[in-house]
Amino acid sequence: MAAIHHHNPAREMQKYLKNNDNHVIEKTTFSDIEQARRIARVLAVDIVNYACGNSKKMPNRYARTLRRTVDELTQRHCILFNGMVNKLNLDEETGYRTFTNIINEMFSDKHYNWGRIVAVYAFAARLARYCVDENMNDYCPQIATYLGDYVAEHLAEWIAENGGWPSFDEYFPEQRSLEDKIWRGLLFTALGLGTLATMLAVK
Repeated sequence: MAAIHHHNPAREMQKYLKNNDNHVIEKTTFSDIEQARRIARVLAVDIVNYACGNSKKMPNRYARTLRRTVDELTQRHCILFNGMVNKLNLDEETGYRTFTNIINEMFSDKHYNWGRIVAVYAFAARLARYCVDENMNDYCPQIATYLGDYVAEHLAEWIAENGGWPSFDEYFPEQRSLEDKIWRGLLFTALGLGTLATMLAVK
């Protein structure tokens, strides 16, 4: 199978993905970061299993919020996510490198927000679903590892500095309370992903 091809997404995505909540809530300790990393990996396994139809009991309350927000993002932008994933060919040798390259592009401007965190999980979830559809189920655990490692290594410090996963849970309230708050982050992220999808489409 051919290796994954990665293209540098247009820099225009950066202006759409500016962080609206990049502030330190309180002094962050090493244990806070370690806890954010641990939960990030647990959520990575859960969202990939959920996307593959192998969902089990949710490991924590954050999993419920993440499943809901990932569903919202992928359903509203189904064509966009499908177009992105269909342009990729998974390969064990290049999978992690390509996965990280794509996500690194999203954060290349060093701005972070909860909407982008959701988009990372959503992209991995859609990639896992693609593997199931293409009879590549054995690759799904690898995607969960890619996702968990990336968030733990690159995003956990920001997560911890911004209140940890409890703040994520509060930032995205129940469905009846969504509206502007949830889409402030997700809309900007989706616009950036749209630019990325366009770049992949014209490869």
